[in-house]
Amino acid sequence: YRKVLCEGTLENHTMRLFVSSRSSLPINFKVRLEIISKSDFELQLSSAQNPVTAMDTRISPTEMALYQFVLPKDKEMALLVVKSKSSEKDQFCSILSIQPRMRCPEIHDQERDMRSGNGTQFQTFLGTAALVIERSRYPEGIHVVLLVQEKDKGCYKKNDSPHIGFPERKRTMNITVQVQKLAAKEFLGENIPSRILMIFPKF
Repeated sequence: YRKVLCEGTLENHTMRLFVSSRSSLPINFKVRLEIISKSDFELQLSSAQNPVTAMDTRISPTEMALYQFVLPKDKEMALLVVKSKSSEKDQFCSILSIQPRMRCPEIHDQERDMRSGNGTQFQTFLGTAALVIERSRYPEGIHVVLLVQEKDKGCYKKNDSPHIGFPERKRTMNITVQVQKLAAKEFLGENIPSRILMIFPKF
């Protein structure tokens, strides 16, 4: 199990850790705390003039990913893009959730609550997900939360999931996370279909 914690707005913090098991027998376990550097936590805006390498990470039902992003002062919007590095047969239904940064440390990072909360946007995905970040909606920035669902509900509408009965411990997916420059003229369209097509990045 892996969980990423954010510092929040308070200067002093007290953290309590509770560990439980459904087993009737005693179980040995280890806990490791690791300080994450800002460069591995804070997303930077990438553009053609100033390209930034996408973040690489791994997610599963028990391994969430958490990032932070604040729009530069001279930008009004950007495009958050998440891509799976796994082959199509190894892509599992996952959730991308963006939440107001000032909510920390009360981040919604469980599958049951990643879709809820004031200001939350979310998207379920297999291969690629993309969400527009607007300053008017997130003036203080956002937290990006990613998690593989326990089941593929929400990603397969016409066909059955090929992963029925797949062990949860093997539902692991490698992904990249990047924030790309997005101009207002690229976002605004005459109708909804063209707007959806225009917000996706060009490679």
